[in-house]
Amino acid sequence: MIRFPVDLRVSLMRAGLHLSAWKTMVLAQPEVGPADPEILQYRFGEVHGILCHSAGLEALTIIAVNNNVPGNGDFAKLMAMLEGVAHAAGHPLAVASIWNDDLRRHLIKKRGYKDYEGPHYSDAVIKPPQT
Repeated sequence: MIRFPVDLRVSLMRAGLHLSAWKTMVLAQPEVGPADPEILQYRFGEVHGILCHSAGLEALTIIAVNNNVPGNGDFAKLMAMLEGVAHAAGHPLAVASIWNDDLRRHLIKKRGYKDYEGPHYSDAVIKPPQT
């Protein structure tokens, strides 16, 4: 079982996140901000953003996501991989502070997320690990 936090990059790689038939997941320390092994930049195809382990939620959390080419399938593949890693670790996957209403609707209606009702993020959604 993967345990968060350890070193997020090591945990994700051990979970097989680097294995993909289509593209490679690239993880790196953010170029700005504090050096923290639990905060990573990610890139998968045309999708990129910031990922972290949120101690308050005990969740793998997508802090930022940007899809440069909507409709090419990269976002769906990325979400499936991250959901699989979080599920394998027994942790929820959260998407923090969503300002895009279309994205919020997609995550809730198509991917099974629920509104997060807690003190850590406003406008967040969370997907508990499947049992």
